[in-house]
Amino acid sequence: MSFWQRFRKAQDGIAAVEFALIAPIMIVLFFASVEVSNIMIVDRKVTTVTSAIADLVAQDVEVSDDEMTDIYSIAQALLQPFPSDDFSVTVTSVIDNNGTAEVDWSDSFNGGAGDFTVGDLPDGILTSGASVVVVDVRYLHTTLVGYFITENVELTDRFYSRPRRVPLVERIG
Repeated sequence: MSFWQRFRKAQDGIAAVEFALIAPIMIVLFFASVEVSNIMIVDRKVTTVTSAIADLVAQDVEVSDDEMTDIYSIAQALLQPFPSDDFSVTVTSVIDNNGTAEVDWSDSFNGGAGDFTVGDLPDGILTSGASVVVVDVRYLHTTLVGYFITENVELTDRFYSRPRRVPLVERIG
């Protein structure tokens, strides 16, 4: 039997060769799925934070500096275990002034998020004589491995909420 015939029929070490061929692909898929999963988790957290901030502000009659600081602290806690260094928020109260939408007050944390204008309001959300609280959140997520997705992923969300107890949430000192 020639060398080539023996080589073709040999079964010794075939599992090791198959593993050597498949293992790099499986490792790449594993780390890529971890990165994509973390981005999805952070995106859900950004949505939760945006909704929670809008809800907390809309439940109040008036919002002070101390309350806004507390709300931002709560938002940072909701982002855990992810770091909140690259997390920014803008809370804006928009009022209807005789059929014209106007910004009544705006507050931001960590430089603010987004460039909201009253023209961005969806049709029908602001009724006559009422107001709406608009919350924009921006989060820059740095991936865990950084090999497959090499740049920061910017996640943003916007939430609209009508005040619950008063027509307009006042902003005080």
